[in-house]
Amino acid sequence: MSATNIPFGSPLAVKRFSTMLFEEMPAMSYWHTAFMANETAMAQSPVQITDDLKKSAGDTVQVTLRMNLIGDGVYGDDWLEGNQKRLSYYTDNVIINRVRCPTDAGGKMSAQRTVQNMRKDAKELVTQWCADYLDENFFFYLAGARGVNTACILSTGYTGIQDTQGFVAPDSSHQFYTTNAITSAAGLTSADKMTLQVIERAAAITATLGGGQTGVPPVRPIKQGGKDYYVFLMHTNQQYDLRQQVGSNSWWEMEKALTTSVGKESELFKGGLGMVNNMALHVHKKVVRFNNAGAGGNVETARASVMGAQSLIAAFAGSGVGKDRYSWVETFGDLDNSRAIVTADMMLGIKRPKFNSKDVGSIHFDTAAVDA
Repeated sequence: MSATNIPFGSPLAVKRFSTMLFEEMPAMSYWHTAFMANETAMAQSPVQITDDLKKSAGDTVQVTLRMNLIGDGVYGDDWLEGNQKRLSYYTDNVIINRVRCPTDAGGKMSAQRTVQNMRKDAKELVTQWCADYLDENFFFYLAGARGVNTACILSTGYTGIQDTQGFVAPDSSHQFYTTNAITSAAGLTSADKMTLQVIERAAAITATLGGGQTGVPPVRPIKQGGKDYYVFLMHTNQQYDLRQQVGSNSWWEMEKALTTSVGKESELFKGGLGMVNNMALHVHKKVVRFNNAGAGGNVETARASVMGAQSLIAAFAGSGVGKDRYSWVETFGDLDNSRAIVTADMMLGIKRPKFNSKDVGSIHFDTAAVDA
C-alpha cells in the first residue's frame, strides 16, 4: 500500500507529526527515560511534571510544599484551644516560555526532495534536538550552572530558558565536597576525586539533612517496593575515578546490589551502574563540569547530585496538539512560498525548587574530574 500523500502545511500533517514528536522524543531523552513522571506519579520521581497551564491561561505555575508539624502534643485534659498546630506552607513559582526549533528545507522542493523525505529528515533531526534541549536544561538547572561541557548543543554562555528563571547555585546547606574539611571549590585539589567514601558520605548527609525544627526541608526519598531510594548522578569521569578506586570486586558488589533491589525493573533502576546504601548510581557525560576550582582556579571538577522526589519541576503549557506538550508546524517562507519551514514548538519552564530560600529535593557534591 502506498503512503498517504499529505500536502505540506496540512492540518492533518500538524496533528500526525505532533503526535509522533510527543511519542518518539522521550525515547531519545535520557531524563524522560528514567527520571520524569506526571502528576499522578510525581511523588516517586526526581522530576515532577505539571501541566496546570494547559487548563488555563498564564505563564507561571505555583508549587506548594507542606511542612511537617513540629512541637509537643497536648496531654491529658489540657486545653486544645490555643495549642493547635499551625499548618505551614511554602511556595515557589515556575515561569514558562515558548521555545521553537525551526528547520529550513531550502529552496523549492523538487522531485529529488519530496515532502515525505523532507518531513522524515526534519522529524528525526527536530526530535533529537528537542530531546537534547530538554536533557541539557535538566542537567544545568539541577546543578545551578551551565558549566564548561563542550559535548552539548547549548552554548557555553547559555543561562537558562529565556525570560524564565535562570540557573541558581545550590545554597550552602546543599553544596558539599569530598570531605567535611573542604568547604568551597577553592579547597579542592586534583587528588580530591570521586570515591566510594564520597558516596557513603552523600548517603549519610542525605538521610540526616533537615527536618524537625531546622527549617530545612529534608530530601524526600523515592519509594519503590516499600523502600526508600535516592539517585546519585555523576559525570562519566567521576565514574572512571570511582571504578579505579573500588576495583572490580567491589564494583561487582555494587552491580549485584542494584540487580537484587526491590523494584529493579522500575525506570529508576534501569540503566543504573549499581547501588550503594540505597542510592542508585547513574552516570552521564553531560553532568555539569567546571575548570576553575582549586587555589589556583585551574582544577577541573564535576558536580554529582543526589536526587530525591521532586528534585526538579518541569511545567508545560499547551502549545498545540500532540498531547499539548510539543507541536509540529509547517509553513512556507519567502514571498513566492519557495522555502519550506518545519518547526517544533513547545512551551515550558524548568526549575530546581526552593522553599523558604532553601533548596528542596537535591544535594550536590563537587569532586575533581579530569578526562580519563
